[in-house]
Amino acid sequence: MVTDTWPKLIDAAAVCEVLWRTPDGSPHAIAATPLLWRDKPSLCFTYARADTARSIAGADSVTIVLSDPRLSGGAWGPVAITGRPHLTEDTSGDQFSGSLLLQELRKYPPSRALADSPLLRREHWWYVLRLIITVEPTWFTPVTPRQDGTGAVMATFGHGIQVATVTAPPEDRRVTPLMSLSRQPLPAPGPAVVLQHDFSVPDRELESSLVTTGDWDGELFTVTARRGAAQLPGPPGLLARMRSQYRLSRDCRRALADIG
Repeated sequence: MVTDTWPKLIDAAAVCEVLWRTPDGSPHAIAATPLLWRDKPSLCFTYARADTARSIAGADSVTIVLSDPRLSGGAWGPVAITGRPHLTEDTSGDQFSGSLLLQELRKYPPSRALADSPLLRREHWWYVLRLIITVEPTWFTPVTPRQDGTGAVMATFGHGIQVATVTAPPEDRRVTPLMSLSRQPLPAPGPAVVLQHDFSVPDRELESSLVTTGDWDGELFTVTARRGAAQLPGPPGLLARMRSQYRLSRDCRRALADIG
């Protein structure tokens, strides 16, 4: 039963999709790294992404989807886990620096350049201060895997959060049908979000994410907004890597300064 095995599924997964709706009714979706903390599915955000963490924490419920088997361990399996989110602000780094850090270093290779030793963690102290989202699971939904990361994850928010893996909507159409990647029924009509994302294997250095929001009537998806890009960017040069790390450091420090 998934209710018994989900911790093993989370531990084996390298990536997940996170779907939620804010109190104003706006649907959201991101790709993230699934972790385990205090026997609960968890997500850890640097303070550069504090707005995202607090947005998830402010939702009535959030769904974490395991649909992408790439870079996963042998115990991996597809599932959607829905529950109530809770936010812990770890402004000392004491909570994250234990098992959560070890999990992130294993699952997310770019973190190793910033936190793979005590010396690196002292130098990049702002990286180990985190906003930790834990989810208290309330129900589980089977999903069809997206082999090789193809397709997309869709969620609707009519009555709770309903999710499915679907064909990716064409980027040049405003109204398009969506098809399930299996024989499982598609979600009920309602406000919807569709997430396509990709990453380079095995280093995860390159990432892309396209979030499409709109309305789903059970057959057709009407797009209202798109954000991001589905295609992976080209490999960054040394200067681009340095600038990216500088921006991360700057944004983390600014957010931490704002909370005193």
